[in-house]
Amino acid sequence: MYTVYLGEDTPTQALFFKGVLSQGGALDITTFGDGLDLYLAVQESPPDLVVSDIMLPNLDGRALARLLKFHEDTSQIPLILVSALSEEHREGLEDIGADAFLPKPISVPELRETVARLITRNLDSPGSPISPSS
Repeated sequence: MYTVYLGEDTPTQALFFKGVLSQGGALDITTFGDGLDLYLAVQESPPDLVVSDIMLPNLDGRALARLLKFHEDTSQIPLILVSALSEEHREGLEDIGADAFLPKPISVPELRETVARLITRNLDSPGSPISPSS
């Protein structure tokens, strides 16, 4: 089973993501409605993947991405950012280190494919610290 941390402050969206990603039973998903809580959880117990909305209280997705990707202990954790932001507000997202960006409304097949690809890619990377959680 793989561990996924989900950062989403809208309860209905969090339920949607959790429902979509839980199908198949291979992912253990923990949700966080606050970016700082999500970051602290990653530091305490790194997951196999992080999926986060860009707009989160206390630590937004951009800041979360910078902290995770530029910290040696968490830089290899795949990160998917999601947002309903307009195209102009999405500029520069590639520069902050996210492995993927998915616009809202989310395409369920694209979300599932992206999650599977990033977890598999990280497992195939030599020297990767990511391994399936027991």
